[in-house]
Amino acid sequence: MLREHRNAAGLTQEELAARAGLTARGISDLERGARKRPYPHTVRSLADAHGARGIGKTSLGIEAARRAAGSFPYGVAFVALAPMVDAALVLPTISQTLGLREEDAL
Repeated sequence: MLREHRNAAGLTQEELAARAGLTARGISDLERGARKRPYPHTVRSLADAHGARGIGKTSLGIEAARRAAGSFPYGVAFVALAPMVDAALVLPTISQTLGLREEDAL
């Protein structure tokens, strides 16, 4: 998926790595499947490097979660944070999506 999105954006592995603050080797490992579970900060860096709206960041995240769901005994959940304009709403939104009280999430 990463390769498809990178190619659609017209980026080389080196260009994407530079934008994301990663190494070209790291991008290659992810694209080849040599690294199957990237760190959350790596995923955020890649999403940020792909730029503005409409290029598939949410779709990429949802598909990655779908594929990884079997690795998590309680499943995965999608929480739409893009529409958030107030950072104070992030924790309550995540808590509500997961069916938790805010105190439980701390």
